[in-house]
Amino acid sequence: VRELIEKRLRDGQFDECGLNLREISEIRESLIKSLIGIYHGRVKYPEQRTA
Repeated sequence: VRELIEKRLRDGQFDECGLNLREISEIRESLIKSLIGIYHGRVKYPEQRTA
């Protein structure tokens, strides 16, 4: 995520968006947290038996 944002910053893709570097950094951190939440490892629970 950091590399993608840095590449777009260097390319000038954020030049006219109205966001400052602090706001872009906050968006980056929020996106990283969201992706970690989506793709973190899940605990495999044993299957329950029906009585």
